[in-house]
Amino acid sequence: MRHVYDLHLIRDLIDDAGLKKLVSQVIQIDLEQFGNQSPQFKSNPMAELQHGLRLLVNDPIHQERYKRFIGPLVYNPETAAWQVAIDTIARFAKAWLVNK
Repeated sequence: MRHVYDLHLIRDLIDDAGLKKLVSQVIQIDLEQFGNQSPQFKSNPMAELQHGLRLLVNDPIHQERYKRFIGPLVYNPETAAWQVAIDTIARFAKAWLVNK
C-alpha cells in the first residue's frame, strides 16, 4: 500500500523517461536478488507485474488495506483516495510495464 501512495505522490516530480528507467533498474535488481523465489517473475517479469496490478485493482481487500494504511501512517491532511491513487498506478503501468 505504501508504494501505491508514494508513487501517486511523486507522479509530477519525475519525468516519464526517468521513472521508466528507475522501474527497469528496480526490476533488474529484484530479478537478481529474488528471481529464484518466483519462477513466473523470473521468466516474464512484465507479465507477472501486470498480473499483480490486476489483482491489486480488482480485489477489494486492497482498497481496505490502503484505507487502514492511510489512517495511522500518513500525516498529510489531504491524502489521496484509493481510486485516485490506483488510477495513477494504472496510468504509470501502461507506460512502464511493456514487454521489450
